[in-house]
Amino acid sequence: MEVIYAEFSLEGGGNMDKEKTFECSDDDFMIRGHDKQEIMNLARMHLKDKHGMEASDEMLEAKIRES
Repeated sequence: MEVIYAEFSLEGGGNMDKEKTFECSDDDFMIRGHDKQEIMNLARMHLKDKHGMEASDEMLEAKIRES
């Protein structure tokens, strides 16, 4: 399984209170971090590069889980 840890970013402006996880349902790819916007950006790049998919914010938000 490929796991990416999103780095903390002061410029990201994302919600940083709880760890968040994105898991791709098509392969063994996962992103973990605290910055929701950074996770969404990385997930969007993965879906486009590996699966040729365009992802809306709504679709990505529905797949991000807080732990």
